Amino acid sequence: MKYLKLFTESEVFTEEPKEGDYVITKLFYPNSAIDNFCHNNIGQIIGIIYGKFSLRTIYKVRYENVPSYIKLSHLNNNIRGFFKQDLELWYIDKVELQSMIDAKNYNL
Repeated sequence: MKYLKLFTESEVFTEEPKEGDYVITKLFYPNSAIDNFCHNNIGQIIGIIYGKFSLRTIYKVRYENVPSYIKLSHLNNNIRGFFKQDLELWYIDKVELQSMIDAKNYNL
């Protein structure tokens, strides 16, 4: 028993997203391809631009394997800026977020 590592919540969950975290975003463009793509794919925070107020902080998120029709209209070099209220989930582990997307897609 002395070799078991104790779980501490602060190691895994963070109250504020930070650079390097993986995110699932939510946008409110009805029936749009970018909304569907961002909600069903995982991006990674590559930079944070701090605004004067905390709500104006912009999180630069990079996506991989972006379809060309989305890339041309909404993403610049696979990167898009989001406000904190647009970030639905963030986590340090990409596999955990992928399992959450899979559970949602298959109603688990």
